[in-house]
Amino acid sequence: MELLQVLSLNYCKVLKTLLEDFGNLSSLTTLDLGECEWLVEIPDGICTLFSLQALDLANCKLLKRVPKDLGFLSSLEYLNLGGCEKLKELPKSLCNLKLLQGWVFNDCKDLKTLPKDIGNLSSLTVLGLNECEWLEEIPDVIYTLFSMQGLGLANCKLLKRDLRTWGIYHP
Repeated sequence: MELLQVLSLNYCKVLKTLLEDFGNLSSLTTLDLGECEWLVEIPDGICTLFSLQALDLANCKLLKRVPKDLGFLSSLEYLNLGGCEKLKELPKSLCNLKLLQGWVFNDCKDLKTLPKDIGNLSSLTVLGLNECEWLEEIPDVIYTLFSMQGLGLANCKLLKRDLRTWGIYHP
């Protein structure tokens, strides 16, 4: 298993947890756990997958937290947490992901804020926040993300910022 690069467990409807030890998967570049609706938590051991480039947790509806050290995955380029409806907060360490290009939170209905250090994500090109109904604030440092090409904010009903201050007009 040391040479395994892609592990797809998506649509495992009965998967609730993963083993803590990921030690034998040192070459893993893609981990797809999307649509594992009963997945409750991700073990801290995932933070040892230093070759991981893509992590898909889309529609893990019962997932309440991600490991606080997830930001040590220095090769991570894509993180999909879209549809993780129970996710309320994000670890600050995620802002250490210097290579992260795509970050999707669409449909994270309980998410209220983003980490204040999001401006550290200098490679970020896409940030999806559509349907984050409880999102109240986006840090001003988002202005400093010069690589940003796509920002989704559709149906963020409680967003307090007037988007016109970003040069966006939304009647």
